[in-house]
Amino acid sequence: MFKIGEKVVHPLYGAGIIKEITQEDMYELELDNGRMIMSVPIDNAEQIGLRKVHTSIEINFLLEKIESDDREVDLNWSKRYKDNLQKIKSGKLLLVAQVVRDLIKIDKGKGLSTGEKKMLNNAKKILISEVACVKHIGEKDAEKLIYSIVKK
Repeated sequence: MFKIGEKVVHPLYGAGIIKEITQEDMYELELDNGRMIMSVPIDNAEQIGLRKVHTSIEINFLLEKIESDDREVDLNWSKRYKDNLQKIKSGKLLLVAQVVRDLIKIDKGKGLSTGEKKMLNNAKKILISEVACVKHIGEKDAEKLIYSIVKK
């Protein structure tokens, strides 16, 4: 069970904070730097994938991992799209970071389809929100950090 004031991550919307626990057994989350409020039933929080934010050490490890992992990206668009969608839905930040890295690399080369551009933006939002939250930096600085690592 989470407490009021605790930093958490929603797998599809990124990092936020528990603002309230209602009498209806709901977590009131503030996400997207206060631009979005969401209610999550306490009983379904684990099933939805609500989790605590990573530690600074875990984020540093994750950033090092995506920097050093230089595997080939699947060029079959439909297979890559399905695989990336599964990675994002998993709620695992490392997998989301891999999607961001791979799509940035493809975009830099041959470009992305409209669907993959939208996917990249969604995945970046999730990754950026948690990096910014954990490192206590702004979202623009978190995005610059991620791009500096991916473009090496």
